[in-house]
Amino acid sequence: MPTNKEASEKIFLHKFSSPAMDPLSIPRSGLIEHIAGQPHVRTIIVQAPAGHGKTTLLQQIAQCWQDKGGLTGWVTLDEADNDVTRLAEHLEHLLGILRSQGTRDGSKGRVRSDPYKAAYWVERINSQLPPEGQSIQLFFDDYQNIDDHGVHQIFQEVISHLPDYITVFIASRSIPPIGLSRLVVNQQALILRFEDLKFSPDEARAFFNINSKLNLSDEELETIYQRSEGWPAALQLFRLTLAQNTVRDSLKNLSSYTPYQITEYLASNVLEFQTERVKQFMLYTAPLRRLCASLCNAITGWEDSQSFLLFLERSGLFLSNIDQELYWFKFHGLFSHFLQEQLKSEAPEEWQQIHRRAAQWFFEWELYEDSLYHAIEAKDYEFAVRAMDLWAGEEVANACLQSVARWADKIPIDEIAKCPTLVVKVTWALTFLRRRDKLAPFLELLREGKLDSGEQRFQIDSDIMISVVELVLDNLGTAFTMIADIDTEVSEATDFYAFELSAAANIKAYHAMATGDFAGARNYLTTARNHSQEGKAIFPGGYNVGLSIISCYLQGRVDESLQRSEATLEDERWLVEGSYAAAPAVCTALMSLYEKNRLDQVFDVFQQYRTEIDTGLMLDFVNSAYLAMIRACDAKERFAQSEQLLEYLEDIAIHATWSRLSTICAWEHVRRALVRGDTGQAQAIASRIPTQSTPPKNYLMFSDAIEGARLSQLRLMAYTDKSRNVEQALQSEFSFAVSQHCIPRQIKLKLFSAIYRENKAQHELATQELTGALTMALNHGFYRTIIDEGRAVISLMQRALAEQLPKDTHEFCATLLAESGIETTRSSELGSTGFQPLEPLTSRELQMLSLVARGSSNKVIARDLFISENTVKFHLKNIYSKLGVRTRTQAIRAAMNMGVI
Repeated sequence: MPTNKEASEKIFLHKFSSPAMDPLSIPRSGLIEHIAGQPHVRTIIVQAPAGHGKTTLLQQIAQCWQDKGGLTGWVTLDEADNDVTRLAEHLEHLLGILRSQGTRDGSKGRVRSDPYKAAYWVERINSQLPPEGQSIQLFFDDYQNIDDHGVHQIFQEVISHLPDYITVFIASRSIPPIGLSRLVVNQQALILRFEDLKFSPDEARAFFNINSKLNLSDEELETIYQRSEGWPAALQLFRLTLAQNTVRDSLKNLSSYTPYQITEYLASNVLEFQTERVKQFMLYTAPLRRLCASLCNAITGWEDSQSFLLFLERSGLFLSNIDQELYWFKFHGLFSHFLQEQLKSEAPEEWQQIHRRAAQWFFEWELYEDSLYHAIEAKDYEFAVRAMDLWAGEEVANACLQSVARWADKIPIDEIAKCPTLVVKVTWALTFLRRRDKLAPFLELLREGKLDSGEQRFQIDSDIMISVVELVLDNLGTAFTMIADIDTEVSEATDFYAFELSAAANIKAYHAMATGDFAGARNYLTTARNHSQEGKAIFPGGYNVGLSIISCYLQGRVDESLQRSEATLEDERWLVEGSYAAAPAVCTALMSLYEKNRLDQVFDVFQQYRTEIDTGLMLDFVNSAYLAMIRACDAKERFAQSEQLLEYLEDIAIHATWSRLSTICAWEHVRRALVRGDTGQAQAIASRIPTQSTPPKNYLMFSDAIEGARLSQLRLMAYTDKSRNVEQALQSEFSFAVSQHCIPRQIKLKLFSAIYRENKAQHELATQELTGALTMALNHGFYRTIIDEGRAVISLMQRALAEQLPKDTHEFCATLLAESGIETTRSSELGSTGFQPLEPLTSRELQMLSLVARGSSNKVIARDLFISENTVKFHLKNIYSKLGVRTRTQAIRAAMNMGVI
């Protein structure tokens, strides 16, 4: 008998192999030839109600292709695949199976995208599957189990962009909403419906000739065909029951029956034709979604269930082996439905008992989700809650949030409330899914403080959860207070508790950064990372990485911030686990890319992760991504697009009830007016901005550190107010920024001071302040922080460039002006003919530049360096940005000037 883990693995693996072929099935040669005769079709939908042979047709097509040496992949979809995180896991396993059949080493391809997006899977399939020349057929059975819009979108985009050497087959009881109309019109998709799947008269005759004992006459065959309308399930039932004279004699009396009514009539005869033990076995095991001998023994109380399973499977009694090892079996849906209705009619008291026994068996085997299903079917909610509590922790930690929310919907909240630890886990899922309507009653339960699990740790669980919710709602003071006394240095924490402590440590790090305690933040981030690894949870990982990027940026370690950002965007190890983990890291990476003037990368990354950014949970992360993209659009003079994005960010603020973000957006409108030189418009907008409650004293959240209401007010004052009050305010705010160790804020304040001095005609002091800002920016790696202040600062830099500046500062100033579209003469150009990049190239970038200079194509470079073409493109963008060039020819010229070639 297999272990619990082996049983679970068998359930998982059965999804990736088709059910065992029925040796008595009729080859659907006509349909297979019809499909083969349309070589341009790359998507085939097989749609029909239960019992029309959809799976059998897919099995035969797959077998034909395998016999020709072709590669095939099979996935049987179920309800769990509505959770995109789980679907990603299943698609990854499918790719692994296909790689093992082919010749490509999957470790050599890297994909920098999001597994929640079709682009990721298109790119990943192209980079990881065997190359063109090894055609592949992919089969997705039981698609009718999918009802999630996000999953439909993934399938829609994937089938629209797959290469020509891949053909996709989908079997479903309903037409999948995956954009088939366009594909059908373009003759890229073929839909086979129930009319196409019906047996022809010749196929029906061949089907019955398999059993020569029946010896049917032509008249009987014609009658059977007319009554069944060629429906495969009905024909199979006829074949199983015609040995009974009562059925054979009734053929002429079935003329008024629909095919479905005939199947019910015939199915009852199939059941009656069995021995009493076989009949009882079939009835008692029909409610099971999948069957194995041990489970059936527990249901029936017998010890010989394996023999019954083998008998039913070999007799063609609508039971199929689903794992190729004769361990797990499954009844055909149509016959299972009939048997269940019979059981409810004949022994209703047994219905719930069977589900209870099944729930208990799966629970003992630690297959908690199956146990949960049967407990709910038995309406034993107490047991369902018990199973779900054990199962949900790992699901939440691994970002399978949709699955948790889906099962929670099936259990009355009063029952869930009896298990406080499950209340916490469901609250986690609903919070990160942003389902505020469903979240409210669970949050109320936690806030009331009336829940008592009997466990000493529960209060910690509850406080951490409430702190997370308050952080999402941007109630910062409450969030930080709730977490303040929680000890995150618990070395023995494992599983879900480790996940919770990881989240708590991340929040403590966030608080420490907001107070300028970056050393403390670093310690908390390390603690959070260790807990995340101990709990085997990738969910907090994205927040940990994002906070690390923020920490580096605020301390003026911009190059390190950029390196972490680039590593994040290249690291598919945790990106593939789910966008809930990836989104916060990507949001902060965008700010680093923008700061270093990597505008093309900002556009690419923002578009790849737009959905995840839009549904982000924390204000500062969402804002950092949007401001980077808005300002990148401005830098590219795409002003209409930047206005649209700013308006959309305002909509996000309203929908999420983030008043602080609404204020940030309003002040961004003011900044845009100021950098255009329209101070009147800026003042008019500012006068309409309502006074908002500010964060607790001495807190400087990320968005407020680099922009925020206070900084924006000071900018407006520097432009429009010449009173001494401005000077004092700027000095006071600069001292605070120094105490917070916040470098970008210090740079901005020096720029504001320079603008203020210039407006007062204190030109020498203005130049001194500007030089101080340029020196800090140069030393810490800031670019866009200077350029973003627009015309006023550009004019100051032009004048400063004509004065005596240190060589490095002069070069830096010239670079910034060039990025702003102002042509200048660099000091290096006066004394040297050598070309110097804007930033040093890495060894890998120098290696790649050398290959480019030799005329190597992207494909050749990818082959020589053992990386994917997409990774080549990613590095080339970095190289172009560092060299300040736009084309391959310009890059080659730069390489020659640098002595690379």
